[in-house]
This record gives sequence, structure tokens and C-alpha cells, in this order.
Amino acid sequence: MNNITNFLDYNFDLRQRLVILNSDITDKSVANISKIFFILLSKSYDPIHFLIQSRGGDVEGCFALYDLMHTIPCPIYTYANGMCQSSAVLLLAAGTKGHRFSTSNCYFMMHDTIVDDNSGTLKNIKNTVEFLNELDETFLKLLSENSRLSVKEWRDIYNNVGDKYFNATLAMEYGIIDAIITTQFDIFGRGK
Repeated sequence: MNNITNFLDYNFDLRQRLVILNSDITDKSVANISKIFFILLSKSYDPIHFLIQSRGGDVEGCFALYDLMHTIPCPIYTYANGMCQSSAVLLLAAGTKGHRFSTSNCYFMMHDTIVDDNSGTLKNIKNTVEFLNELDETFLKLLSENSRLSVKEWRDIYNNVGDKYFNATLAMEYGIIDAIITTQFDIFGRGK
């Protein structure tokens, strides 16, 4: 029970149904957030508030969270704070339409696929490149489905520019978010 308590204290607030990703997307963070989503789901189908402050990370882990967000039966309201980069942008955009937010000073970044290891036999390298191209196409397709830009427009942004940094206003123009949070009460709908 102590491990669960420590785990829960660090990652979410049960009363507010607030889940926080404030690290890279890794196997561990994906497992922890998945557990929290299921704990909250066992309590009610009320909206889950998912706060994202991440430089991105593992694309396969991002896909796992994306699929979970789209299969659980409660709305997931997403919020970007500070930074939302790389694969974390897809998680933000995957929130319930009309409930995807960013703080006003959050910065975003998108880029082409990063390859950490290109060693091995020629056949293995070719297989890896083929797999990475498939991951890339899936990522672009999902991002396009959850924004205002087409696959081609996203590809042009991050293939031709390199690291593309942009602010919350441009994130709203791209359709990644629906609104920019201006007060602390905006998050839970008690203000404004």
C-alpha cells in the first residue's frame, strides 16, 4: 500500500482527477500514467485532466497512451504547460476536442524522427529504416487527424525546417489546442 500511496502522491490528484506527465515519455512513465487512468476510470467516468510538460520521448509509448486515451470511456482534457515537444504534442492533440489547452507561455517543438542507433548489418539497418518510416507515417496520420493540418503540411513543417519551435498561439492555429489558459481557474472550469 505504501508504494501505491507514494506513486499516487507524485503523479495525480484524485479529487481533481488530474494526471501529470512531467517527464519524458518512457516505458515507465507510460506504465504509470496508464495505471492512473485506470484507477480514475474505476472511480467514475467524469473527465480526466491530463497535464503535459514533456520534451517527448518514445514514439511507441506515445502510441500506447494515445490508444488508451481513445479507448477509455471518459473524456480526457489535455493541458500543455511550460513545454510540449515531439511526441508529447500528439498526446496533447489527442485530448477531447474542445478541451485541449495550453498555458500562454508554453512552447512547442516538432521534429523529424530521431535515430539513436544505426549499427548492425545492412539488412537490419534497412529493416530499421523501413520500420521508422512506418512509425513516422503513423505519427503524421494521427497528428493530422487531431489537428487542422494535413499529413503533407506536418511533413513539410518538420522535414524542411528541422526542429520547429512555436508558441501557444500557433499551436491553436495548427489545431493542436482549442484555447489558451489565462487564469488558474480555467483548468477546472471555475473561472472566467
